[in-house]
Amino acid sequence: MNVLIFDGPSAEWFDFIIRNRKGTFTHDYDIILGPVADDSVYDTLFLFESGYITREEAIVS
Repeated sequence: MNVLIFDGPSAEWFDFIIRNRKGTFTHDYDIILGPVADDSVYDTLFLFESGYITREEAIVS
């Protein structure tokens, strides 16, 4: 099995979520472990994508 593990919020984790959210990203991982992208994370992604906060601010939110 191909497993991807995020130990916590990080730039790589954030980028992975952003790419998946856009719907054009594919990967070959069978299991992905890490922080859950819940409603509060999606609110933060909206703020980032709208230009209200930086990538660094989004990661620590």
